[in-house]
Amino acid sequence: MGNARRFAGSQFITLQSLKGRPSLHERIEFVTEEDGKYGQKLVVTFESGMRLSLNATSVGNLIRDIDTDFDNWVGHEVTVRAGEVDFQNGKADAILVEPIGETPIPAPTKTPARPPAKPRTRTEAPLPAAKKHDMDDEIGF
Repeated sequence: MGNARRFAGSQFITLQSLKGRPSLHERIEFVTEEDGKYGQKLVVTFESGMRLSLNATSVGNLIRDIDTDFDNWVGHEVTVRAGEVDFQNGKADAILVEPIGETPIPAPTKTPARPPAKPRTRTEAPLPAAKKHDMDDEIGF
């Protein structure tokens, strides 16, 4: 079933609309790939109908805390707030998106490598030769 909200004139969340205001709590309704000024970008539409073009920091937050497949972001609650990101010439104001109540997937821990096993050598004495028994006659076939 399709939701027509994506075709309505939904409003984009702007940095100006967030500055000096409390964070928004939104639920992701769907994510689309769109062509942007600098190439492909991900655009999130929230259940409220508001839309947001994600920056690399926000994409990284969602990947880290939810999944690399953006289809799996649907239904998750997020915080949308004004903040700062590291940019080419220092800090820059930006909109930040972070999942609410998500537990980051821990990075795999490295187990220390075992030292290589020492080759086993045979230190046992060779088996003694079997004693000749009168039943040990060779059969001459």
